[in-house]
Amino acid sequence: MAVRRWPANLQSLCELLRSALQNRGVGEMDVLAEHLATLNGNYLGCRNMYIPSGERLKVAQRDIRIWREFKGNNMEQLSRQYGLSERLVSQIVAEHRTVFVARKQRRLF
Repeated sequence: MAVRRWPANLQSLCELLRSALQNRGVGEMDVLAEHLATLNGNYLGCRNMYIPSGERLKVAQRDIRIWREFKGNNMEQLSRQYGLSERLVSQIVAEHRTVFVARKQRRLF
C-alpha cells in the first residue's frame, strides 16, 4: 500500500520515523520507516493505549534501560550510573520483572 493512501496519523508516524532514520544516517530510510510504521500498526492497531510524553516518557525510557542493563549483581552500579537510590532501582527492576513474567506466561497458554 502506498504511504500517501494511509490515514493522516499513520502518514505522520511514517514521516517522523523517516526523519529520525535520516538524522541517524540510516540507509533505505523510506522503506524502513514504512516497515516500522507497519509493525507499529500491527502491534498497536485497534488498541487504546497510553504513551507518556515529556518527563514521564524520559523516566519510562530510563526505567527500561535500567531493566535491560540489570544483571542481578549490579544494583549499586546502576544506582550510581542513574543517580538513583538502590531502593528505587530495586523497585524499578521488580516492576519490570513482574511485567516480563506476565508477558512470558501469556505466551505459554
